[in-house]
Amino acid sequence: MGNDGRPPGPSLKARAVALLSRREHSRQELQRKLAVHCDDPAAIDAVLDELQRDHWQSDQRYARTYVNRVAPRQGTQRILHALRQQGVDAEQVAELQQELQASERTRARAVWQRKFPRAPADAREYARQYRFLAGRGFSADIIRRVLGERADSQADPDPDPPEGLDGHPADADRHHPDAGDNHPDPGRNHPDPGRNHPDSGRNHPDADSSDHAGDADAGDGGF
Repeated sequence: MGNDGRPPGPSLKARAVALLSRREHSRQELQRKLAVHCDDPAAIDAVLDELQRDHWQSDQRYARTYVNRVAPRQGTQRILHALRQQGVDAEQVAELQQELQASERTRARAVWQRKFPRAPADAREYARQYRFLAGRGFSADIIRRVLGERADSQADPDPDPPEGLDGHPADADRHHPDAGDNHPDPGRNHPDPGRNHPDSGRNHPDADSSDHAGDADAGDGGF
């Protein structure tokens, strides 16, 4: 029985194992939680040393598990800050930093796509989306890249000019080498139209003027 007449609670080790069975903990995190039940730091350290020797607790395993859980939602800066706060050593943090930075752009793009339906249309919307990604720990450079590439991918392409009847753009007829106004074969200037042709009905010595009048008229309108 305890001094207050109640049976003693679980041992420090039992408490620590119960916490570890729920999820991974860093040594510093366990130390803080056990300190609620014991005011002897030496006793707590002894339990934690034993748990590390028996591989119940590992800061390296805790850091890896934490990164895998939060990386799809958070940026590198926020993740590394949390690991430092939980006492993960600098060498382990530096190793994870390289991995996280390699995937930062892909993760930021995925977070952005889950939140926003389209790229920012103006400065106010850009600032709102920027703040959202910055609040999740993504770097300024990555945020600018993600918002920039989203705007580029969703921008309307330059529309094609409307096609004319011949399949060319409508304005092309004015400058196209086959256009009627500039072509060497337009009807009125062609060397063969009916009125000016050396064989036309009115000037030909053998032609019947009444028969060739229709041909001459046809020549005027045929081109």
